[in-house]
Amino acid sequence: MTEHQEIWCQPGNMPKRQFVVFFDDPDQGIAVFDDEDEARTFWEKANMAWSCYLLGTLPRDRTAPAVPPLRGWPIGTDDQVEALARECEWDNRKYMTPADYSIWCERMRKFARLASSSDTSGAYPGGNHDT
Repeated sequence: MTEHQEIWCQPGNMPKRQFVVFFDDPDQGIAVFDDEDEARTFWEKANMAWSCYLLGTLPRDRTAPAVPPLRGWPIGTDDQVEALARECEWDNRKYMTPADYSIWCERMRKFARLASSSDTSGAYPGGNHDT
């Protein structure tokens, strides 16, 4: 039995979902990717200097979910940690020395891993924080 393959709203019947980065500046080109991680990395770097958008194609079938299942935020590099911090409106880099920034990135990685962990046993050592 073969796995269901989504058909996307994009030219032809290309099997891989396309991601597009385009810029507010009409003199800039459009970047097209078929790998979401590559598209996100490109957008993160471009967004530091330009106003730009990262878009992904939608499924042709309107009953299919428009948004893929939630995945963890990539935190493998300091740039990815900084992008996560910007998403949370935490702009600490300009207030830190490079050594402090490195320590902060490591702590942010730990925070992100703990926050996205599905294992919540012992997560609240002081008791239940939902009340």
